[in-house]
Amino acid sequence: MDFLMKNNWTKKTENPPSDRAATHGKAHHGLSMKNSIFASAPGMILLCLTLLLGSVRPAEAIVYLDITSANVRKVNIAVPYFVDKKQPGTIHDGGKKMADLLSRALAFHGFVQIIDPAAYGGAQTWDWAALGTEFTILGQYEMTAKFNPAA
Repeated sequence: MDFLMKNNWTKKTENPPSDRAATHGKAHHGLSMKNSIFASAPGMILLCLTLLLGSVRPAEAIVYLDITSANVRKVNIAVPYFVDKKQPGTIHDGGKKMADLLSRALAFHGFVQIIDPAAYGGAQTWDWAALGTEFTILGQYEMTAKFNPAA
């Protein structure tokens, strides 16, 4: 049996079984590292760049607020009374109610500290930094006569 196996593997077109593992790619697929694009330095650089550029994501500005953290501090926000566009110098009851509603909605979440409008008179023009505000929400409204309750 050894004699038959030796004779079968001594053909010039194939390698003996001990060499088959080392040349597996050449014997069956016709590929060699010499002819491969990955064998050259420019080919390797091209492969690396393709892999890197394909995996890069654009930068995103994501802000996470962990309101359950022990280190969380409340954000100071001022919500002055909303102003009627037609009468900006006059404070109306409707503007106070809208600002109050928004203030209560923000305070409900727990990580917002609303600065009391009495500290600045509810006016939209104030030295907000002196009050310690980090954000100020300025609102305007306009009353129109286009309301139709039957519609």
